[in-house]
Formats: sequence, C-alpha cells, structure tokens
Amino acid sequence: MISRTELKCSCSFSELALLKLRIAEADGVILDEAFTANGVDVQLALGAEHIDNVQRQLADLSRGRILLERC
Repeated sequence: MISRTELKCSCSFSELALLKLRIAEADGVILDEAFTANGVDVQLALGAEHIDNVQRQLADLSRGRILLERC
C-alpha cells in the first residue's frame, strides 16, 4: 500500500492536461475535478517524497500560479 498525502490546487483549463501528466509521472492520483468559470479545482494525492518536486514543476509551467495545498 502506498501512503499518499491529499492536496488541492487550481489551474486554468489549458494547464489541466500538463498538471495531470505531472501528477501521473509522480505516481499520484487525481481524486476529483471541479470545473469553474475561471478554470479547474483539482483534488489529488501524492506520496510525500514527490510533493516538493511536483510543486516546482507545476509552478514552472504556470508561472507560479499553481500552488499545492494540503486538504
């Protein structure tokens, strides 16, 4: 069994595919997606050892807009 930490973030519609790719590359799981007028709110789970690296990748692809927050 893999221990994962539940996180949430928001992204634009155009960033969603890359966000999903980065999560999958880190063996993470998308738990929920909620489409809003401004983009997508995403709930996900990542292994603790991957959180910092994925946060850097998401910040790079979004110019710092995507921030992972613990649920």
